Amino acid sequence: MRNCPYCGGAVSLADISAAKNDKAVQVDCGQCGNVFSAPLLEPAPEPETSSDEDKRSVSKLLAEGNSLLKQKRHKEASLMLLAASEKAPDRIDILKSLAQACSKSNLAYEALSAYTKILRIDPDNEGALFKAGMLYVQQRRFDHGIKSLKRLLAIDPGNSQAELMLRIAESGKNQAAAKKDDGQKRVGGTLPQPWPERIYELVQSSGASTLVFVALWMIPLLLFAYTYGNYSSDSKVMTGLMIAMMLYSVMLSVAVHELGHGLAAFLLGDETPFDTGSLTLNPARYVSIVGTLAVPAGVYTLTGIMFGWARPTSFNKVRLSMWPRDQVIVAGAGPLASFILSYAMFTLFLVLASAYNNVHDTTQIYFSTDLSSRFDMENGLFAPLWFLGLEISSMTAIISLVTGVFSLLPIHPLDGSELLALALPPEWAARIRAGFAPGLAIVAAALYLGWTVYMFFPAYLVLAGYHILANNIL
Repeated sequence: MRNCPYCGGAVSLADISAAKNDKAVQVDCGQCGNVFSAPLLEPAPEPETSSDEDKRSVSKLLAEGNSLLKQKRHKEASLMLLAASEKAPDRIDILKSLAQACSKSNLAYEALSAYTKILRIDPDNEGALFKAGMLYVQQRRFDHGIKSLKRLLAIDPGNSQAELMLRIAESGKNQAAAKKDDGQKRVGGTLPQPWPERIYELVQSSGASTLVFVALWMIPLLLFAYTYGNYSSDSKVMTGLMIAMMLYSVMLSVAVHELGHGLAAFLLGDETPFDTGSLTLNPARYVSIVGTLAVPAGVYTLTGIMFGWARPTSFNKVRLSMWPRDQVIVAGAGPLASFILSYAMFTLFLVLASAYNNVHDTTQIYFSTDLSSRFDMENGLFAPLWFLGLEISSMTAIISLVTGVFSLLPIHPLDGSELLALALPPEWAARIRAGFAPGLAIVAAALYLGWTVYMFFPAYLVLAGYHILANNIL
């Protein structure tokens, strides 16, 4: 069917009056009588179906992912290949590239997931069997690794790499079993012990060093009390003392926060916090020169808000007993520990302030969120102890609350970003986890523009509640 260029009417092949050549035909329009030459047209292609479009999209994503992989932009490649695998979940070539990109991006769980999908499609895939077995061994899931490697050797008995990895896996399993028999640790990858047994194991392994670490936390408190008792009239010394006490409160807050993460992971079956020394009262373990000292001091000077972070607690999400539920618990345990510490210290402040107000009639103590102003104390033998208890309890209550709220912001690498990532599809989760630099830029911009009131708005609400409760009690 063609259209007449004169009248626009449709001209069928039955209206063709002249013999055609290989390029054009003479067409006699039956409506207006005009004759015109029209080229031969190939039949119009059938419209693309959605499946054709998906195939083209998958091919494009795969090509871009492989190109990024060659450029060693592994995280970006993993995002592209993950999107391609969701559109074509049965393509082994996509899954292989995805597993390679995830391995090079230190995304061990995602890489293992990709190799597992390959083995569901092709149970005898030698490359996937070896890589999966190796990842299982690295994660101390020896039984799974041995099973994969034995299957590979059944297919290819002469595979020397598989034989070597199998010996490593069996040796690791035997060593872990020996430690379990000695009552030291559980075997990696097995079900965790009940919580009471895990806590008893942790207490038994603490030893005398725990008392030393408790003493390390107590020594600064004694120094604070001594300084107040001898230099309370020196304004410069007291200004320095208040800053030192705020930094101490920051260290205590972030240490409890990170200890909450580590303890949750340990109770849920992951030995990594125990092995890396994260389950300790050693204050040096939690100190970060930038996050625990420099940033809190600088941010407080600029904005009047005190917060910081500690050295993060290491844990292996693959070794948790139930993923991703347990990962949500571990991510939320830190903020929860901060909020518990905040309320506990606020309760301690109320007890101390009530006792002080009952004993002293001339000066009264009330709750204040101004960390720079110190409480006015009556002189006396116990004045340094009153000052120490009231200041540390109020500072820690405020700082720990702000630390918990700050950690819940959905900005990488904060806990809120991990909780958000676990609730989103994999491709979005990977984007959030890769956004370290944008996250820092957002925080820096908020601090510079004075938007901290919006960032910490939940903390202000809780502090308002603290004020109301304290005013009614004191």
